[in-house]
Amino acid sequence: MNARNFRTLLCGGIVGMAVVSGTAHAECRDDAYHSRVAIAALNKIIPYTGLSATTIRVMATYETDNAEAGICDNIRHIYVNESFMSSFLDNWSNDWESLSILAHEIGHHASGHAISGGYSHKHELEADRYSGHLLFRMGATLSQAVSLFEKLPLEPSRTHPGRADRLAAVRSGWNTAKGNSLQQRPGSPSPAVSQRILSGEVFPELKQYLVRGQRIDAVAYGSVEDPDSPRGLFKWYVAMGPSSDTSWSWQQCHISEAFPSEDIEEAWDEGLLLDELLYLNDRWVMVMTRPVVPEQVRQRYLTRSIFPEDEIEQGWNDDLRISSLSYGSGIWALVMDDREPYAQRWRRSNSFPEDDIRLGWDDGYEITNISWTGDEWVVVMTESPEEPYQEYFRRKYFPEEKIDELAFAGYRVTDLSYRDGWWFVVMTK
Repeated sequence: MNARNFRTLLCGGIVGMAVVSGTAHAECRDDAYHSRVAIAALNKIIPYTGLSATTIRVMATYETDNAEAGICDNIRHIYVNESFMSSFLDNWSNDWESLSILAHEIGHHASGHAISGGYSHKHELEADRYSGHLLFRMGATLSQAVSLFEKLPLEPSRTHPGRADRLAAVRSGWNTAKGNSLQQRPGSPSPAVSQRILSGEVFPELKQYLVRGQRIDAVAYGSVEDPDSPRGLFKWYVAMGPSSDTSWSWQQCHISEAFPSEDIEEAWDEGLLLDELLYLNDRWVMVMTRPVVPEQVRQRYLTRSIFPEDEIEQGWNDDLRISSLSYGSGIWALVMDDREPYAQRWRRSNSFPEDDIRLGWDDGYEITNISWTGDEWVVVMTESPEEPYQEYFRRKYFPEEKIDELAFAGYRVTDLSYRDGWWFVVMTK
């Protein structure tokens, strides 16, 4: 029997629908089967999510009354009742109550809730908010988006919030999507893609989170509060979330005090590629990816005591691009490969190069790497295949509220660093 973790959508009485009850840390569904109806249901809604259908497996089962989300064999699953799915496929353009159930389950996956297990009112409200956001993108009115939630129990339960809070969450998601609709990139139907940010005084245990379709976006170490605060508490932060990129299968992370040259060679021998090579808290942090076809990627790394300007130029001449550039312990560490074909530029400055960044944005480039030596900044920008939508900001304390605000507007953290007493955050849409 395979270990799995499932969470159900709606606990409590539902008018016209059976009560759903479920547990975390149960077993994979032995009775689950592939269903054209279930796959068709997912395909109806997935184009509006920003996710790939290959990152979520949908199966049919008679053990649930409507739908459940969870992790089985390290793959994100949604289990559905086939009869329930058939009912809304026949009327999918107007059966918004059924759509909101599936949207809520996808919201748990997009937010990483199904990975962590257990029950949380906060998680349920995040999935409700996602449902409202998604239904707006699909064309639902506000009354259609909240229709199902108006039938939920008034009072909260151990696992789920009460009706008023859930209605407020759905309305918030719908209204935010409406407010962002005029700013949405042309041709993009997806709502906000949720990330989770793990933190701790020791490096977070990531194994349970690094399932297929989830990837690390940024790693940092810095002060929780203003560095002048008497507490002086520092933490690790890891931003990760869903990805629709199907060229890789999974990631892993490795930390060492010495420069990990042997570990890099071993990773290459095993068919892994370097995504990030960072120096944080007196340690080298390697983030590695297993590509689907590793032999099709060329990658090299090098270390230098001075900025590797000539080596970057040579890499560009060899059709390689910077995938990671960092400085630590008196060493520049450069990783280049040919996974992306787009042009790049870099800028060095003793002060943060705001003008160069804005010029890059005007030219169709976006920030892909920021480094700080203690004396100078280095910003790498890469040509974007679409019009870049980026924001960057800095704070003396970890900017959780600002990150949440932009995340719900459809941005995700793509660079996170603590330099010279400041948090620098880059978010991309």
